[in-house]
Amino acid sequence: MDVVDISSLGKSVLWATFAITFALGMVMQKTGFCSMGAITDVFIIASWKRLRQWFLAIGVALFLVFGHIAMISGMLDPSLLGYKGADTHQMSGNARYEQCDPSMHSQMMQMHQQMMGNMTPAQIKQMQKQMPMNGGNMPMVGGQMPQQMQQNMPMGNSGHNH
Repeated sequence: MDVVDISSLGKSVLWATFAITFALGMVMQKTGFCSMGAITDVFIIASWKRLRQWFLAIGVALFLVFGHIAMISGMLDPSLLGYKGADTHQMSGNARYEQCDPSMHSQMMQMHQQMMGNMTPAQIKQMQKQMPMNGGNMPMVGGQMPQQMQQNMPMGNSGHNH
């Protein structure tokens, strides 16, 4: 795990907050997004335009808050919206990456250990140097997979993909 510099992170967050607040302030100033002006418009010139903007903003905020509460309490599954969760991790290094299901991870780990068979740690380390993972493609030394791995692979030696 990387060490995080809290001081520089705090400054970055403050500057980002300032920039976002400044931009939102400019937009609100330009569009006349004012609660007092919206109420005044209704009573003086009978225009509901700015008050409808406020109702829309309140409705969106309520929807997001209640949606968040529903996710936290378990009434709504975040994966419906595409959220993968912190427990998943990327399995390959290419652009069309796949997510590893945490429940299947231990099963895959056992299969990989079974493929390695009775190899010593030194043999495993040597094999790792010869066959680095690069997005599911494992270049073999001399174009062949070691015999011990071939016979231990659960799906044969035709190759596999996560």
